[in-house]
Amino acid sequence: MKRIMMLVLALCCLLVSCHVRLSDELTPGEAKIAAAVSADGTKSYLILGDSIAAHFGVSERESYEYKLARKLSDEGEKWVGSNWGISGYTSGNLVSLLTKNLEIPEKRAILENADLICISIGGNNLLHFLRDHDAGELPPEGAAGWIRLSRAFNEGSEEMCTELKSDLGTIMNTIRGVNPNAVILVQNIHNVARDMRGKVTLLGKTVSPTSVTEPFLQPLVRTITDNAESMGYIVADTYNAFAESPAEKLLRREMIHPNADGHTLIAEVLFDTYQAQRNSAG
Repeated sequence: MKRIMMLVLALCCLLVSCHVRLSDELTPGEAKIAAAVSADGTKSYLILGDSIAAHFGVSERESYEYKLARKLSDEGEKWVGSNWGISGYTSGNLVSLLTKNLEIPEKRAILENADLICISIGGNNLLHFLRDHDAGELPPEGAAGWIRLSRAFNEGSEEMCTELKSDLGTIMNTIRGVNPNAVILVQNIHNVARDMRGKVTLLGKTVSPTSVTEPFLQPLVRTITDNAESMGYIVADTYNAFAESPAEKLLRREMIHPNADGHTLIAEVLFDTYQAQRNSAG
């Protein structure tokens, strides 16, 4: 049971990660983007989303944003970019952020000029749902607590996914309203138990750690995947990439945020997905 409690504590880290307020002011890098793009055809990317987008727990040079930019530039093009990721953000928070930034001319220009937009969102929707829908204490105590948690999730996960779908639609419409040509990649959600080895016992059954968290993550994974074509984005399948990677450790010790190797893998998935799209389009 102790290891199972650790799994849910890992999920809870999404809610307690430091929440950094994004300033209305442009960063020095953002201030140079519009000038660079207009001056010599430099391409630009924009990172949006939650603590994973904000590279919580790793340095800038260890982040997938930095590694992706290096990969893109190695192709012979010059790239500059911005990061609007904020720890703790849900899809609803991202809707509000985009709406707000469209009112700031310089930030609107960043969104308008982006050739590539990468979005990491959805994990905090799950945590907020569990917190707000009578899931009891997290992590749950004993078998009764797990039964209560599962029942609350089974009864309300459709509502959570409907909200995520609605927010994704608004996010895409907002972006397309000012930038109809950007390639938009939405990352899937990795299983937070993927680094745990061995088995755990839950309700008298011996199961793998990933199978404990899988039922809570799958509805979000399906929502992101199933709506890609109709909403005009492409799934960067980090979910399967993390599951299939032979690497022993891709997450930090709190088992939610990627470590430096995890960020390397995300950068590879984003780059490969973007390159595949460019090849198919051209």
